[in-house]
Amino acid sequence: MEMTRKALMDICKEQKLYRTPSLNDKLYLNFKGFVSIGKDLEEYVNVRALFLEGNAISTLEGLPPLKELRCL
Repeated sequence: MEMTRKALMDICKEQKLYRTPSLNDKLYLNFKGFVSIGKDLEEYVNVRALFLEGNAISTLEGLPPLKELRCL
């Protein structure tokens, strides 16, 4: 599965998070079948905690510079 803008929005809706990316401070993307980190993640500028475990991501290449990120 690709980490597209639509996929991220669907996950936020499913988990009752904000639909406006910049308002979210946590993203629970664990066990979603992602194989890489998408560029659409850069819209989530205020994310402090990013949960990616249980995916097939082998590198952090593509991870945008999220200045508020404290927990990966």
